[in-house]
Amino acid sequence: MRATRLAVSPLRLPRRRRGADFLEMDPSFEFLEKAGKGAVSFGIGQPDFSPPGEVLEALRTVGAEALKYTPPLGLPELREALAGYLSEKYGVDVKPSEVAVTPGATAAVFASLVLLVRGRARVVVQDPGFPMYDDVARFAGGRVVYAYSGIEESFEWSAESIAGRLGEGGVAVLNFPNNPTGSLAPRGLLEELGGLAARKGFYVVSDEVYEDFVYEGSHESVLQVPELRERSVYVGSFSKTWGLAGLRLGYVVAPRRLVERLEAVAVNVYGSPPSPAQLAALRALDHGLGWFSGVLSEYRRRRDALLEELSKVEGVELYRPRGAFYVYPRVRGLLKRLGVGSSRELAESLLQAGVVVLPGDAYSGRAGREHVRLSYALPVESIREGVRRIRAFVEEAACARRKRGA
Repeated sequence: MRATRLAVSPLRLPRRRRGADFLEMDPSFEFLEKAGKGAVSFGIGQPDFSPPGEVLEALRTVGAEALKYTPPLGLPELREALAGYLSEKYGVDVKPSEVAVTPGATAAVFASLVLLVRGRARVVVQDPGFPMYDDVARFAGGRVVYAYSGIEESFEWSAESIAGRLGEGGVAVLNFPNNPTGSLAPRGLLEELGGLAARKGFYVVSDEVYEDFVYEGSHESVLQVPELRERSVYVGSFSKTWGLAGLRLGYVVAPRRLVERLEAVAVNVYGSPPSPAQLAALRALDHGLGWFSGVLSEYRRRRDALLEELSKVEGVELYRPRGAFYVYPRVRGLLKRLGVGSSRELAESLLQAGVVVLPGDAYSGRAGREHVRLSYALPVESIREGVRRIRAFVEEAACARRKRGA
């Protein structure tokens, strides 16, 4: 494989604060590791279904071609298949030269921010939002600015809140359907951002890995907004919709000039995407998503069951998510009932009840201490049992507190 010179500028940071100094472990992992045997885990966001047997068979039968490097941007036939798939899905014209395959969506976001962040440019990330974005933005040398939206606003962001402090060379990182809130992006928001990006000269990185997990309304993609096509990077994945998280395969759609630069990052960081995963992905795309409607119906049922059960817990305020597979309730009243200072303390306490929830401060620096995140990527029976344990723990703890006169 021929080496390619990395076509990005070096990071201009003090030596003691360069690179990995900005990267932190996702704090949610500590709760997943502490879960005891028999615990009901609302923690990790990993789908629990298997893809069609034809796709699994492709993994079992990969031949010698899977033992070799592929081109840094991925197999040409997979790039072509993805271009056709996305063109049909969104009613747009995606060319294979605009597609790059990556070892997971995480690598896609990482490479995109390394490419786009210049000097100490501002990078806007959503609050609440997935914690990786701000870590990687700082790693790339950017100055992170948070665009906040709370439960009172139904976790909806305005174009001004995202783009108001961005100028030439800035980057906005979007995630819709949103993790952890499950909110969706209105088409109007993306259209406004497209106009602002063209005038002000910033880029958008749009992580859309939950695009098919939508229960009400519809998912709007940056690919559908002409004003954004030249100033955005769309990020997709085989982990969520296709249930292939362990294969670590993602992809991007971006202007050709950015894809060409992404090749340099690929060569210098990971070489090429994994060959067996790409062959399985080709089979998955050939098979299509006719089977996914059953998965979506089941996840809608799980969401509704979790909302129903949580509504019975006094002190929990709910926002009804329309996408992804998380619920992000505010637990301010519950914390007060229990005399607990933060959702992190609450999550620690619930481990004793055999339940894993993740503290909201992993996703929001502003209001996260009053929120928790629960994934509903588990069977309905487990969902009901998990919330039953939460209710029992809360009632017992609140009763004990009353007896103490607290």
